[in-house]
Order: sequence, then C-alpha cells, then structure tokens
Amino acid sequence: MSAARTMTDFQNYDDYRAYILRKNVEDAADRHEEKASRKKQRRRLSMSLRIIAFSALLFIMLSVVVIRYADVYEAKYDIHAMQSEIKQINQEIEEIRASMDSTVSLENVERVAVQELKMQYPQPEQIVYLTSNWKYSLDSAAKSDYVVEDGNTTGSMN
Repeated sequence: MSAARTMTDFQNYDDYRAYILRKNVEDAADRHEEKASRKKQRRRLSMSLRIIAFSALLFIMLSVVVIRYADVYEAKYDIHAMQSEIKQINQEIEEIRASMDSTVSLENVERVAVQELKMQYPQPEQIVYLTSNWKYSLDSAAKSDYVVEDGNTTGSMN
C-alpha cells in the first residue's frame, strides 16, 4: 500500500472509514508503545543515575574510611617511634648518671688529683689546725640546739 491513500482508492465510504479507524487505532497503539518505550528509557536512565550516584557515594565513604585508617596507622607509627626514642634517651641518661656516679667517687677524685693534676698529700708541717667557738655533740638534745660560747645566746635551728 502506498503511504498516502485517498478516498478514491476505496470502493465505498465505509471501507475508507474502516481504514481510517484502523489506522487511528494502529497509530494510537504505536503512540502508546512509543510512550511506554520512552517511559521505560527514562526509568532505566533514572535507575542508572541512582545506581551511579549510590556507587559514587559508597566509594567516597569507603575512601574516607581508608584515609582515616591510614592517618590512625601513621599516628600509631609515630607514637611507637617516639616511645622508642624516649627509651633510648632514658638509657643514655642512665649511662650518664652511672658515669657521673663513678667519677664522683672518692677513689676517682683521688686518682684524678694525684695522677692527672699532680697534687700531693700535705706534709705534717703544712697542716693548720683551727679552734672553733662552736661545740658539736652527737647526742639527741644537741641536734636541734646550738650554743655560742662568747655570749649567753641560746637558740634553736628550727
């Protein structure tokens, strides 16, 4: 059939009218199918956009979680490194204290004085004795009090 049919192509008006009605029904069905097809396409597009948006949101959330875990791990690593450094410094402090204790001992002082500084013990004629006005005693009553002999002053050291 040709695309454009006229009324003269039909034998009577009823055939033409039936043809037009059939054509309108077919066109309506085509339009309905086309509308349904467009509606399906819009639904698919909408659903695809929703899935893409959800996937992007999920990816962003997981990225944030991974970044935060990386930050926590890095902070823990830094803390562990600092604690190790603190332990090392404390060991060095203990070694320095031990060496200071060994250098302060009387034997070490004597050794340094005699060998390195070339000092000598005093001869008996080089020793000078001094007399003091203070009386020292080891009994418990005299521990907190002091007495001055040149005057009558008595007081406590508290």
